Amino acid sequence: MLKALTPSENEVIQLKALGFIEKEIADQRCVSINTVKAQVKSSIRKLRVRTGYQAVAKYVATHPDRFKHMIVTLFIAIQSIVMFNDYREDYRRPAKQKTYRVFKANGRRKN
Repeated sequence: MLKALTPSENEVIQLKALGFIEKEIADQRCVSINTVKAQVKSSIRKLRVRTGYQAVAKYVATHPDRFKHMIVTLFIAIQSIVMFNDYREDYRRPAKQKTYRVFKANGRRKN
């Protein structure tokens, strides 16, 4: 299935699988970001998937030997999160405190 991709489309999907964003891929390959986006769209169409993530998943599934270290790293990260109970922490931003606007001329606050 990936043989239908051109070498440049294959390289772009490979770089996306390695975690690069489209701007970084464009800088690395010395091409326009629009060229990279067009190659990703073309790859999506040729691989018969709906998103770039699915194209990357299909690439990784057909090249498991290249991504063994990523899979092992992901497994270790998940295992450490579960071991140390970090998943229970709330990492969201704290709620903003209510602030009051400037007093009106008659001395009442406007909320």
